Amino acid sequence: MNQCQAISQLLYGTAVFEDEWVVGSFVSQSLLTATFELKVPGSGMPARRLTVVDLNGAGDRQVEPIYAMTSGLSGLAPVRRMKTIFTAAGKMLLLDSAVPNATADMKLSAQSVAKLGMDIAGAISSLQNAGIIHRNIKPRNIVLMGDTWMLDGLEMAEHIRNMVYSYSGAGTRFYMTPESAMGRCDHTTDPYALAVVMYTLLNNNRPPLMGRYDAMSDEAVEQAISRRMRGETVPPLEFADEELDRIIRKALSPNPSLRYSHAAQMQTDLSTYLMQCGGQSGTNVTGAAQMADAVMTDPSFASRWKLCGCLGNGVHGTVYRVRSRADGREYALKLVRVSGGTGRARPRPGEPVDDGSQAIARASSEALMYMQLTGCSHILKMYDFGRARSSGGEEFFWMQTELLSPIPDNIPDERAVAMIGLDVCGALSEIHAKGMTHRDVKPENILWAGKDGYKLSDFGVARMLRETSEATVIGSRSFMAPEILTGLMANKGRKAYSNTVDIYSLGMTMYILLNDGREPFLPPEPHPVTEGDRACAEHRLLSGETLPLPAHCGRELGRIIIRACAADPARRFRTADDMREALLNYLES
Repeated sequence: MNQCQAISQLLYGTAVFEDEWVVGSFVSQSLLTATFELKVPGSGMPARRLTVVDLNGAGDRQVEPIYAMTSGLSGLAPVRRMKTIFTAAGKMLLLDSAVPNATADMKLSAQSVAKLGMDIAGAISSLQNAGIIHRNIKPRNIVLMGDTWMLDGLEMAEHIRNMVYSYSGAGTRFYMTPESAMGRCDHTTDPYALAVVMYTLLNNNRPPLMGRYDAMSDEAVEQAISRRMRGETVPPLEFADEELDRIIRKALSPNPSLRYSHAAQMQTDLSTYLMQCGGQSGTNVTGAAQMADAVMTDPSFASRWKLCGCLGNGVHGTVYRVRSRADGREYALKLVRVSGGTGRARPRPGEPVDDGSQAIARASSEALMYMQLTGCSHILKMYDFGRARSSGGEEFFWMQTELLSPIPDNIPDERAVAMIGLDVCGALSEIHAKGMTHRDVKPENILWAGKDGYKLSDFGVARMLRETSEATVIGSRSFMAPEILTGLMANKGRKAYSNTVDIYSLGMTMYILLNDGREPFLPPEPHPVTEGDRACAEHRLLSGETLPLPAHCGRELGRIIIRACAADPARRFRTADDMREALLNYLES
């Protein structure tokens, strides 16, 4: 007799059970429970779940009172409630009113992981307030009912008064605290296990203290668990928002006194995190992680690099920090998806859908320009480039460059900003001498190289000058020269312009760095900026109104910056060398 037949016999003839329901397929099994699907054949009625708890296997623990206590929890508590049908022959039968949508052992975005954590922390908090410790929090016991994650699997739960001093160490070792493994349990036990679940979901299904792309094996997993049990500190997640990482690793502290003492505190932090993200949490981070996970399935790619984190996510690709397996040095690696998806989530309004050919052309063009600029002192150095293919058939273009530091969004120091301008002018001079325009000079594309000064990066929208004269309008709006922006606003799409557009963008970069990160004509700090303010400022800029001095800039440097930002191209510096000479004279004065 199989399990389904045995349970059917146990149910048959009970007054509380409808005769038309039959025990269908076996769903899952744990140490003390077995779950089956119930259905009414041919009725079209939704299936239900029947959980059978082995009371004999529970030993001297009182399982039934625990389930009874959960029925008295607040109706808002996300703890899965089941109706007890009856207890007989050492079995307690529990009937669920609905089948879960899913369990937590699936691929989730960072925002979804935070939502899961918030819901389950609320469930743990409700149990703690009732004096119960769950002791067996793991993905299988976290189920999605509608849009709420709920806590299931209460057969291992116990009242806290029975456990503070000593208990049997029951539960799943993968999710235990170090002290739980030694037979001690307290209020930090369940939040810790939840944090292990969240960390693992965000770490490519690898446990804490195991690398995101380490080969999976029973031995490797056991080593990671053993290191955690010995009290090693869990490292930061490679792809997670800083605040979400902080919350998870606080719950995972090897020192119990530094963890959340009550799940309600963890729930509050996760709720605050999600509200601050405004429902947008984790989108870029998750996309970067998913792209990294895909490309690491290419053996030739994975054998060359270890991916260490995401440095930035842009329109035309994502930049990662990587470590070479050959020399152990760290580099920046730009990754562009060229098939099986596009370089960004969706095209702008009016743009054609990119089938991959445009992404390949952009990426190849950028690599070619880096090659032509090899040896230029203030241009980011590219070492190598190539293509990779994931096991799912997605194709990627990659570029390996030196790893440098970004500059801040605002620098209230005239000489420091003048030095940035000097070095970028040197880069533009070399770019323009090769017949190119950069077209996207802005703070994010200027990097600090230590003793080598500042370097210009990201040639994703750069073009040869002969192409630029008929180029599609592209770049970052805040740094666009008026002749480009007016073409965009008139919906011309194409506009003739010269290398002085780069000089304008550099001038605007310097202006914003010295103006508390704000564009000309916007209200000064600390006043808020509205969309109306931005529209008015843009109108004044395009009309050719003379720019006021930046907030942290004197007249001498201000004259150089304002000339570079002239609305009329003929009034700007004619060449990057001319602007560089003016900056050099300022620095030497």
